Amino acid sequence: MKSLIGRVSLNGESVFVSPDLSNPEKFERLIGDYEKGFRKTGDFLLSKDVRFQIPFEAGKLIGIGKNYPSADEPEEKHISFFLMASNAPLPHLESLVLSKRIGSLIPEGEVAVVIGKKLKNASVEEAKVSILGYTICNDFSARDTTPPESNAAIRKSSDGLLPMGPFILLENGLREFDIRTYCDGNLVQQGNTRQMIHKIPDLISYISDFMTLNPFDVISTGTPGPKLKVERGTTVKVEVEDIGYLENKIV
Repeated sequence: MKSLIGRVSLNGESVFVSPDLSNPEKFERLIGDYEKGFRKTGDFLLSKDVRFQIPFEAGKLIGIGKNYPSADEPEEKHISFFLMASNAPLPHLESLVLSKRIGSLIPEGEVAVVIGKKLKNASVEEAKVSILGYTICNDFSARDTTPPESNAAIRKSSDGLLPMGPFILLENGLREFDIRTYCDGNLVQQGNTRQMIHKIPDLISYISDFMTLNPFDVISTGTPGPKLKVERGTTVKVEVEDIGYLENKIV
């Protein structure tokens, strides 16, 4: 069964919720957890009364480079992955406060797969049945740093450079998603996960050859492009089919 699960802060308490599909400003409070499952309470909350949180306690944060065809870059024949720090995730609707040493960002709307079981040296077939679900990530890349800096930790792991959420779609099967990224309401990226060069089971299997994957590890699977610079004051919105949208303003 497919379900959307989010997490919000209400009067200092962390609460699981499910969106009301008929009213985007309304959420039903849930009781339960990811291990035992969730049940509805009939108690509804309004978005104006809560602050979004990342929908789960994320483990490792893994990014994938060059995973969609691009006219501007040569195709990556081998899987390229990197790690991001635990300070990078940012919840839905929270402002992305840039370091004074970062001049601009490249938004990268992506589907992220959330791991559901421990994996090491997993086959592709094992990887296919290891998925807990899917969420939205905006895997920003920092540009125009002062002084000029090629350090990957600065580009990918500065505070807030990985907005995530607001919901996880609990679905343990493979599927395709449309992805759209908007900057101040203008469509700047569009694609579908069927275009990925390296498919999700291949990514999971390959990464597990190098590092053990655990439940709630996150693999952000790459962006369809193009890659355009944005600056402070820009609101970036990533929409993913059947999951919703993730929106943050850069300040």
